[in-house]
Amino acid sequence: MAGAGDGRSVVEFGRMDRFGGGSWWGGGREEVEAEPVSPVCSQKFANAACQVRPARTFVAGLLGPAHPCLDDAVLLTSELAGNVIRHAVDQDFTVTVAFKPCGVLVAVQDGGSTRIPTLLNPRDDETSGRGLLLVNNLAARWGFHRDPSGTTVWFELDELRRAATD
Repeated sequence: MAGAGDGRSVVEFGRMDRFGGGSWWGGGREEVEAEPVSPVCSQKFANAACQVRPARTFVAGLLGPAHPCLDDAVLLTSELAGNVIRHAVDQDFTVTVAFKPCGVLVAVQDGGSTRIPTLLNPRDDETSGRGLLLVNNLAARWGFHRDPSGTTVWFELDELRRAATD
């Protein structure tokens, strides 16, 4: 089977009744139940800075140029993939896109981070620390899930909410 480390992509297609099979912690504040979503597509990427662009391209290609959530989904995927590169262990990461009736859910799973995703409040002169702030401000919902295999950070974008802010 082709792997992310050998220059070929592993893409999985499928359907899920629940994203991740259960409850997720929303925005680090309250437990939320994920809605049923379908279809789902995942792709693995090597843990390298040069893989952030292919992760964005993967999401953009699935959503297509006319999707109302395209720009936000690509931006937030870039932020989460960058966080994996900066903070996780040196293992592949997986980007999953799940289509919802009125939006999209994107998740980025690392290969074994021991850090808990945390919203920061960087000073104006700091050059990092704004990724989860962007997620928090643009996503309808977001959260993370940790288990022995690593951390998954996910966000949902709602077409109706997006249309209301345009």
